[in-house]
Amino acid sequence: MFTLDSPLEPVEVFGAIQAHAESLDSIFLVGGVVRDLLLRRPIHDIDLVLAGDVRSLAKKVANSLDGDFFMLDAERETARVLYTISGDEKLVIDFAAFRGKTLVEDLQARDFTINAMALALNHPTQLIDPLKGAQDLRNKILRLCYPDALWSDPLRVIRGVRFALDLECKIAPETWSSMKEAAPALSKVSAERKRDEIFRILSGSDISSAFRLLDRAGALGSIFPELLAYNGNRTAIPGAAEHFEKVMARLQNLEVLLDALGEANRRRSVQNMISGTAVLQLNRFHEEVRVHFEQQISSGRKARELLFLADLILGLFEERKAESDAGTKGSFEPTTDPGSKVAVACARSLALSQVEMKRLGKMIASVPLFHSLAGLGKDISPKDIYCYFRDAGDVGIDASFLVMADVLAAYRCSMPQDLWLKLLAVIERVWEAWWNQYQEVVDPPQILTGSDLQHHFNILPGPVVGAGLEAVREAQVEGKIATKVEAFNFLAQWFEIRDTKP
Repeated sequence: MFTLDSPLEPVEVFGAIQAHAESLDSIFLVGGVVRDLLLRRPIHDIDLVLAGDVRSLAKKVANSLDGDFFMLDAERETARVLYTISGDEKLVIDFAAFRGKTLVEDLQARDFTINAMALALNHPTQLIDPLKGAQDLRNKILRLCYPDALWSDPLRVIRGVRFALDLECKIAPETWSSMKEAAPALSKVSAERKRDEIFRILSGSDISSAFRLLDRAGALGSIFPELLAYNGNRTAIPGAAEHFEKVMARLQNLEVLLDALGEANRRRSVQNMISGTAVLQLNRFHEEVRVHFEQQISSGRKARELLFLADLILGLFEERKAESDAGTKGSFEPTTDPGSKVAVACARSLALSQVEMKRLGKMIASVPLFHSLAGLGKDISPKDIYCYFRDAGDVGIDASFLVMADVLAAYRCSMPQDLWLKLLAVIERVWEAWWNQYQEVVDPPQILTGSDLQHHFNILPGPVVGAGLEAVREAQVEGKIATKVEAFNFLAQWFEIRDTKP
């Protein structure tokens, strides 16, 4: 399991590094790449440390690989090369000067022992392991390199949770105690760094377990200060502990549903009657769902990750309302229209882009819209679906997943089969409209323009023109009109009914 007896891959990358290094005796692979090589895991990031000119070596390697080069931190001599492996897949290669005078000092200053191993490029089968990280990796133990490692960089609290779940490690007791002590200091970490770690969690699996651990460590309040005023201490708030479990259940349900309906390998997720029934009902949209949630929204962050973030925000917002209703003091005002305020609060906490903020707000605002749509059941009409997507846009798909996860969390293990089937039937009709009847139901072709309406009825521009055009589009999806003449006749009656003089 822990032998290094094969060539380093990708060969062209390590060949370029070896070809341009001034001395192979003073350049080392360190950190996660060594850990992943030991575990025979795919390599996505390569970290190297060296005693030499970091900028010069990184530039030469970038030119050799036809990759992108930029300095991450000139003062600390840290550079990055992005190498395109295939399509949109990029390998990140980071070059840095030693943290300290020697390699051993560099390794001793790292976060966890499993990330404090090194390989010399001229002897890639000989592991350098002063802190016995390989033994901890074999025993599946997450242990700090030194007692103050978390105080040196509190972001390591989040990283520790991510590593523990990703590598299925048990957190050493002394490390867990340090994580709980250092968690409040996360408030001093930049929003950008917290965002990147949280999105790594959101892009992985077992997301609810990660946030449970962060909550137990007392870290959630420092990550989402506008949405959570306390850190894991819910005993003073009636029902808060039960509500938090519902929030986690929503996340877990969402992951199961998304895996079952949109992932290639669904055997793990199709585990019960509920997810199995959903697959039977909605399986024909499998590829469309996968593509929808794989779309990149901003800076490589995907729709899937924002979906989980929206679900978490909704849950924490509702918990904050429960806290406020219980009479405890908080800085975030509950509102009957939480979408924009919650999205703005989260965007500021995690330095999200304007595009992401708007998408989150629209997702959250679309959840009650979908609940109303689902409440119509068999009476749902093409006009109802048109009006829903008119307001929700493409996040109307996302909202359907949020509603499914919420309903399952509300019923826990007692979800009535007939109620679940009714919800799935509505979702099937909504998805059918979005993916297979877009021009007929979601966005019908324009029959009339505003100028047509003004000229025909001799009216001036104003709200009535927009209202008339919208009435025409609603009549289109209902199949009442299909031509310009029919549209004019329809509008004549529409004006008369509303006693509006055209």
